[in-house]
Amino acid sequence: MKYIILIIALAILAGCDMNESVLVQEGEQNYLPEKRNKVEVCHKNDEGGYNKIEISESALQAHLNHGDGQPGDDVPDKEGFIFTEDCDCIPASVDYLLMGTNNPDKILRFNETTGAFIEDLVSAGSGGLDDPFGLAIGSDGKLYVSSRHTDNVLRYDNTSGAFVDEFVPAGTNGLNTPHGLIFGPDENLYVVNNNGHNVLRFNGTTGAFIDIFASGGLRVFLPL
Repeated sequence: MKYIILIIALAILAGCDMNESVLVQEGEQNYLPEKRNKVEVCHKNDEGGYNKIEISESALQAHLNHGDGQPGDDVPDKEGFIFTEDCDCIPASVDYLLMGTNNPDKILRFNETTGAFIEDLVSAGSGGLDDPFGLAIGSDGKLYVSSRHTDNVLRYDNTSGAFVDEFVPAGTNGLNTPHGLIFGPDENLYVVNNNGHNVLRFNGTTGAFIDIFASGGLRVFLPL
């Protein structure tokens, strides 16, 4: 015990902090372990997605060589996508085309310039999707799709393609086989009601029915 007390006393006299971390040497550089530089990477997980993790800067290149990336970088195995700050994958730009197909019932994304296929944005039958026809992007950035065989309008996340909700419930005010749809200058949603031969207007925020905007034997296709 006397020897331990003596060592502590000598350390204090020498001006040493007993809690100070020991310097570690790596090559020609010395550093404190807790002060080592850290960087964030988007690490690929077993499900094919990416998790945001923190690693030593010295290990960065090894991670990049094995298919990882960093926030803001291009996604290595997904052309036309970049990582967000949280390592989600989003389109690098808005220059893409969306198209619905009914065999199977899903939404596809294509490169607007080259026409190259990018991905299945909305998976087959998601949210009950059956024969998608009209597509529109709302002021909330979400994707709105008229589902002809279920007589409703469905809403999806335009980045991940995840189903959000049934924006206009099936058969609202006689909605029957909806075709084209578009958001007007008033930010409300206009839907061609094919078998009702009219155009129905819905609140662009809540999806509530407002009125029959046009009628009289119409068979109209609205643009995107």
